[in-house]
Amino acid sequence: MGKIENRLAELGYELPAVMVSKLTYVNAVRTGNFVYTAGHIPVSATGELITGKVDELGELDHIKRVAKRTGFINCVDTFTDQASVINGASDTVVDIFGNKGKHARSGLGINALPFNAAVEIEAIVEIDEDTPVVL
Repeated sequence: MGKIENRLAELGYELPAVMVSKLTYVNAVRTGNFVYTAGHIPVSATGELITGKVDELGELDHIKRVAKRTGFINCVDTFTDQASVINGASDTVVDIFGNKGKHARSGLGINALPFNAAVEIEAIVEIDEDTPVVL
């Protein structure tokens, strides 16, 4: 287990198995030293989708920097505190990665998400040049 996986365990997080999409997209694309993830929706520890209104790189230690995260919040029209919802995700990334987890971010309120998920988050991360391609 790498440093990042150990840090996740210290914080009480367990990464779920990577689900392969049956649709016409991939979970992540590498271009140069950057990896762009598809949007991911929340799943509980029991495998149930977290619904309602409101990725595999191989070794996570290869991440040099979390550059950008975009969060989509499934919310009612009058909800305007999207930043607070996405702030939890940002705090978690900084808790795990430290300073290299500090990132640019957008939090957007939208009318619907796939499977009525509460949130969907995507990321852009920079990885080491010598990271093997396992996407």
